[in-house]
Formats: sequence, structure tokens, C-alpha cells
Amino acid sequence: MSRHHRWYEDGEEVEDGDDSDNQMEETDSHRDEDTSVDEMDYWLQRCSICFDSQLDLCLEYCRDQFCIDCFERYVTEVVSSSWGLSITKIKCPVCRDCIPYGEWSKYVPQHVIDTYNKYNQPYRSFSRFCPDCQGEVKACEYSRNSGFTRESRIILIQETIKNLILSYDPDIMLDETSQMRRLLTTFDDVYRSYGGHNLQELHKHTVKTLFTWADEREYEVKALAELQSSRFGRLDMKRKFSRVDVLRQASSISKQLVALEVRPEGWKRLQFSHIKNFPFTHCTHCQLELCLQCGEPAHPDANCIVNMEKKIVRNTETADAIETLQWKLKNSRPCPSCYIMINRDEGCNKVDCSYCGHAFCWSCRSSWSEKCGFYQCRDPTTSTSLVTAPNEVEKVSEIKVQLSIYRTKQWDGNNVSLQPYLTSQTELGVPNVFLIQTRLSTTVQA
Repeated sequence: MSRHHRWYEDGEEVEDGDDSDNQMEETDSHRDEDTSVDEMDYWLQRCSICFDSQLDLCLEYCRDQFCIDCFERYVTEVVSSSWGLSITKIKCPVCRDCIPYGEWSKYVPQHVIDTYNKYNQPYRSFSRFCPDCQGEVKACEYSRNSGFTRESRIILIQETIKNLILSYDPDIMLDETSQMRRLLTTFDDVYRSYGGHNLQELHKHTVKTLFTWADEREYEVKALAELQSSRFGRLDMKRKFSRVDVLRQASSISKQLVALEVRPEGWKRLQFSHIKNFPFTHCTHCQLELCLQCGEPAHPDANCIVNMEKKIVRNTETADAIETLQWKLKNSRPCPSCYIMINRDEGCNKVDCSYCGHAFCWSCRSSWSEKCGFYQCRDPTTSTSLVTAPNEVEKVSEIKVQLSIYRTKQWDGNNVSLQPYLTSQTELGVPNVFLIQTRLSTTVQA
């Protein structure tokens, strides 16, 4: 092939083939740019989840785009995996912005919407299933059309407090300095003012006053009974003190206070405050009294852990029931906030109560803080403390006594302690960092 030459004024010789090469490079460059633009247009039309199907919808707020199949599967998975008593927010899988209910519900089947509405109600009640009839037992139930107004509920609370006083200690009505008399005055102020009181604090103060008064009356009646005083004789002729009756009426007052709350989050907090102080309720189907904190039949003489220990010691349950109780004792602990038993057989020390939302350390049971570690708690001084309810009679020492009586293979028979309850387990698939660091430090020292 012949090659042509051209001469420039400066005498430099240039081959004509160089121009054709430059033109080819420019053509390739334009072709690459066109290809990049085409690829960009392609991805801009793809689903942000699978990157394969063409987009079918674009969210109004964040403008992220998806195909119908991927978006439907995503929302269905979020709805089916939502649990606890908090309302689940559907978030964009890309930017995590909340998607309004009216928008995401347009792209999913009706049965998904029905499931979401069922388990994401603003006033969702905590419930247990009765161990006898398997009927649902609710702690508190919110009803907007219950027929009670705010004023009528406050009057009902006042009447219940007055009935307690007149039944067991009528002299208090003449003593304006007594706690129960001042409690009545407090509700008079609540009746006259709307929205000026913190229902959370009012509930706490009311329950504390009722428990204190019940303890004082019980102690006084027992002391006077031993002395056979004349005052006890008058009480004996009318009606002896019944702590069970007082707690039943106090529980009724607590439920009325919960019903006064109209804000969903406030109602939820008051519901768990009620469960914390009044864990026992009756099944409306078979009238069995059960504990809302653990789901077992009511055990007023012991906390949930001691009650399970006693069942194992008595050995009156079936083999499967005893095995279940042993598993619960090993993998369950009460939430420090709502006292509901939480089951956990793996994971790190940080636990978020799925009911009340309280974050705490599984090892030391204190609120989650810098002192707590995910796999090794750095505050071992509190690791042997158990959470005890305010009205419990049994102490932690009794648990040690029960363990010394009944030793199982899961526990170390030579060292009776609470250590089996407090040993944290590493999450499956996650390395035990503390153990690795210990081995490394041992190797370096050697």
C-alpha cells in the first residue's frame, strides 16, 4: 500500500495515515459517550431493588423508583415481620424516608393492608392467652365509644377511693393531712382543670399512695389483732381488712387512669405501668386468674422467677412442662421497666423490649449506657441483682435456696449461684471478641 506525504511550511513531513487514525479515535470516543448515555438512561429506567425490571412507580416524596413486584414483596415482608406494640413505619428501602400510608397502600394487595391495620393500631392492647381455655386476655382495652366521658371517669375514681376509705378506715375522711384524703383533693383539682396534669405522674402517685395505705392498714390490723384492742373489735364487727379486695379496687382505679389518656404513646406507657403494678387479671372466658408478666396462673406470694423455681421443685408438672420451665429460667428475664418476661437464647447484651421499648443490658439489667458492653458488660457489680416487683414478698436469696434444692444438668451442682442466668451468649455467626482478645493477650505475654 502506498502512503501519501504532505509537507508543511516548517518542513515537517506528515503521513496522511495519521489523520485517519485521529478520526477513528474521535469516532470511538463519541461512540463511548453515546454508550454511557444509553447505559445511564437504562439504569434510570430500572427498579432500585432488583435493577432488572423497568420501573412501575416513583415515590412522591423521595422520587425513588421500583417495580410493582419488588415493592409489593418489600412492604409485605415489613408488615409480616413487624412485632411488638409500637406502630411500624413503612420506610423507603433506598433512602429510609417514611412512606405515607396513603401512598404505599396503593401498590399492595388488600390482605397486606388488612394485616397492617390489625397489628398497627394506635391503642393496641397487650394480651396473653389463658393457659386453661386459650382465650385472649387483655391488660387494658381502649374504646373511644365506651360511653364514659373524662368527667365521669374521674368521678368513678373518686367514688372508688371513697369506698375504700369508708370500708377500712372511715376516720381518714376527717383527717385532711392523710395521704388518701389528699389524693381525693388531687382528683378534685384534676376534675376542674383539663390537660393541666401529667397522667403518667398522676398514675405513679396514685398507685404509690394506694400501696402505702394498704401496707399501713395491713400492718395496723395485724398488730391490733395480736393486742386484741378495742379498735380491732370494731373493725372486726364491720369488715376485716382484705388486701386482695384493696388491690382489686386499686387495679380498677389504675385502669380508669389509663383510659383517661387519649394520646397513643401515652396510653401505651400507662398500660405497661399498670401491668408493672397490677400483673394479675381474670380470663373473661373461664375466670382463671393469670399473670400478665409471665403468662402463668396467678402467683401472689412469689415473683415470676421464684414461681417457676417452685414448680420445678414440687415436680408436679409433666416432663415436657418442666423442660419448658427450665428453658425459661435459663433464657428469660423480666424487663426492668414493664417487668414482662422476655425470652432470648442468643444475641448481644443490648436488648430492646419489644413491648415497652425500654433498652437495657441483658447482663446487669440496668438501662443501656456506656458502662454496658455488647458482649462483655463492664459493670459487673450489678450483675447479680434481679429485678423485683414493688409488691414482691420473695427475695433473691430464696432463688439461691431453691437452686440448692433442685440441681439440674444445665447448672453447675458444685457452685449454686445465679451465674447461669447472667452468662451472656455470643450471637450466632459473630465472633466472641472478648475471648479472642483474651487469647491474644495470653499469647503476647507468653
